[in-house]
Amino acid sequence: MLSRAVYEDLLTKIDGANTILKTLLDQSLHQEETRNKKRHPLPRLLQQYQKRRKHAEALFKTIFGAYWRCQCNEQHCVHLQLPTNPLGPPKDSEIQSKLHMNFSNTGKTDNHSWTWTEVMFEPWQDEKFLPVTSLSLQEPHKKAKVRFDMPTTETNHSQTTLSPLPPPIDDFCSSLRITEVELIEEPTKSKWTTTGMISSQLDDPFHYIMHASTKIPSPTPPKPLKEVISQISRHDRLHIAAGLACGVIQYCGNWLKSRWDSSDVHLAAHKDGCDIMLDSVYLSWPLSIPDTDTDSEGTVPTMRQGNNNLLLPLGLALVELSLGKSLGSLLRPEDEDRDTERTRRNTASRLVPKIYLESGVPYGEAVESCLSWSSAHSLCVDRGVEERVFERIISP
Repeated sequence: MLSRAVYEDLLTKIDGANTILKTLLDQSLHQEETRNKKRHPLPRLLQQYQKRRKHAEALFKTIFGAYWRCQCNEQHCVHLQLPTNPLGPPKDSEIQSKLHMNFSNTGKTDNHSWTWTEVMFEPWQDEKFLPVTSLSLQEPHKKAKVRFDMPTTETNHSQTTLSPLPPPIDDFCSSLRITEVELIEEPTKSKWTTTGMISSQLDDPFHYIMHASTKIPSPTPPKPLKEVISQISRHDRLHIAAGLACGVIQYCGNWLKSRWDSSDVHLAAHKDGCDIMLDSVYLSWPLSIPDTDTDSEGTVPTMRQGNNNLLLPLGLALVELSLGKSLGSLLRPEDEDRDTERTRRNTASRLVPKIYLESGVPYGEAVESCLSWSSAHSLCVDRGVEERVFERIISP
């Protein structure tokens, strides 16, 4: 009789423990389902980035090609605007394909010369050609069909209003100068004015309609992220980090140099030059870069592929954005090496534990993946590598 009471007490404790285990298991399954739901739109986001990269590559080669016939081209710089809210609106894929840029003129100007102009390039597909990417792979027993990218309502409207197409642009500098004079003489209430069209120099059926902003730009030039990183709040630094991570998939091999760093990322400031504008982050490419390789014709900047770890620059930038300081200010004597890049990597590797404490586990794991990544395949060519980068670095 005494043993029976003990056994009943033990069974009650076991039953209570099982109930707790069941609750923990249910909560774990619920959290996993929630994570899966949150991650569901990410593969779709990767497809949007792949589509955007196609336009970014075409515009990179086209803009730095035969469209600068002016004698002052060495004074010009092209700034690609980098979205810092990858999951925010607009959700429309066609709107996502529009690329915003700024053209700057750093030379001496007169009253009829442009200094800083915001432009937007809108892809326009030539219906005479059938893009290879529009072929849909079906199951073996089904007949392959051809699908066309159907334009959205906004695209239909823009193509209707732009029919016939605007005249081709012969020279960016002259076109922007004429546009600025026209806007001064006849101001418009519209935010954008169509200036012309350029044709892709890649093997695709796209043209790009250029719209220039009608608002008066700020005369304050953008500042390198490396110089102003200590002035940016932690919240804003995380936004920039997410934008740079997403930018690797979209702009690797074109607007992102092979050995870029935080000095290649620029942020616009207000007129006082102190207050940084988070929605104006740029990847800047001067038309005259003394240490940039060119193609066989000597006109278009290309990527140096000497470094196999194309994600190392991102990892170094993520370390700086997490701590709010440049790597140069965080350097210690034990990090020193004959190779400057290895020195920066040693500094970043030493700071990884601090990154975990400052920005959390997902951020720290992404940094470690960037620093230790090695692949013989190009990030922008091998789809398997691209998907792994998206899953291990960009998604977190």
